Order: sequence, then structure tokens, then C-alpha cells
Amino acid sequence: MKEMNLWKVYLKNLFIWGNKMFITKVFKFDSAHKLPNYDGKCANLHGHCWKLEITVEGFKLNNGMMVDFNIIKGIVEKSIIEKLDHNYINDIIPNPTAENIVIWIWERLYKILHYKLFKVKLYETETNFVAYYGEKILKDEVETEIEATEEMNVDNDGEYIKKPKFKTYLKKLTKATNLPIPKGGELVK
Repeated sequence: MKEMNLWKVYLKNLFIWGNKMFITKVFKFDSAHKLPNYDGKCANLHGHCWKLEITVEGFKLNNGMMVDFNIIKGIVEKSIIEKLDHNYINDIIPNPTAENIVIWIWERLYKILHYKLFKVKLYETETNFVAYYGEKILKDEVETEIEATEEMNVDNDGEYIKKPKFKTYLKKLTKATNLPIPKGGELVK
């Protein structure tokens, strides 16, 4: 039972508290929109010089970096900037409020970055912005995997036999985070 408790603590700390780092890449784009069903100046066609901040979370790898800024740049430019820059946003997002735009951005990036995406912050002006943290699906996935450790079988020698699904998960986990995995009650480096 001691080993299973260690797994619980390890997994919870890894994804909920962990030794996380956060990096942010900033982008700018220009585009026009108007707000349907809005009573005010913004109901008219107008443009903005938008500022977009994409923050990802993770762990420092052996190369000293969490992620190469150029990787984030390439993903965001191809998935977001090329679609929105010098375009009429209403053709892409029917009700393009800053809030709806930031959710659209999150949904596109989350498909690529998954749990690494932490925050999307969109400035409409120098003083007006929306920050969106999205829905963190991974937390539920971790809870499911913790439950899987509780369903481990014990062989004749009293050793825990991990289910194959959990082994696959742990391999992906160590590859993605480059962190040690608990083994026999100790952390392996």
C-alpha cells in the first residue's frame, strides 16, 4: 500500500503542483470585425491591432529548455495568425467578441498543444484584454490513472503488477516530462 500512496502523491504533484515552468510567446495581428446584436460603436465595422499572448506549461528537459520558442511560434502562426491577420473575423467567428475569439484560439491550439496550453490572453486595445485558461481535461485523466493504480494486482511474491494501460501511460509521461518515476518507494533519476 505504501507504493500506491507514493504513486498518488507523485501523480497529483506532477500535474497539479509539480515543478512547472510557464513560458509565454507574444504575437500581433491586425483584423477587422463588428459585433452583431450590440448597441454601440462596436456594432459598426472597425479594426484592431491585436496582441496575443500564448502561455504553455511544462517541465525543463535535459536540453535546458521546456520548449523551443520557435515551435510555439510555428504552431500559433500557422493555426491562428494566418487565419486572422488582415481578415474580417466575422467570416470566421460569427459573434467575434474578444471573449469568443479567445475561446476559438484556445480550441484550435488545444488540439495541438493539449495539456501544455495554460493560458491565452488577447488584447483588443492596450487597456482591454481577455485571459482564458480553458478547460483542463488532464486533471480528470490523472484522477482516472490514479484510480488505475488502486486496481493493481499482486503476484505470488507480493509484488504489484501494473495494468498494461497504465504502463503505456507512464512511458508517455516520462518521455513528455523527463521526470523520474517512483520505483520501490524511491524516486529513480
